[in-house]
Amino acid sequence: ADPNQKLYSDGETALMIAAASGNKEIVQALLAKGADRTARNWNTGETAAMIAAKKGHEAIVNMLK
Repeated sequence: ADPNQKLYSDGETALMIAAASGNKEIVQALLAKGADRTARNWNTGETAAMIAAKKGHEAIVNMLK
């Protein structure tokens, strides 16, 4: 499966969803499969790291640097 596939009409990716939920294991697996950490939500312009920061998931933010 393509880790960079846009899942919704706003351009959200699996990495963004995993980052928002604070799921470190899924974030790591997606990054290992080549997920684009710079992809942006088309509506908000947020990256996975921005979403994780907004949700207070500091460990995820560090993984996405």
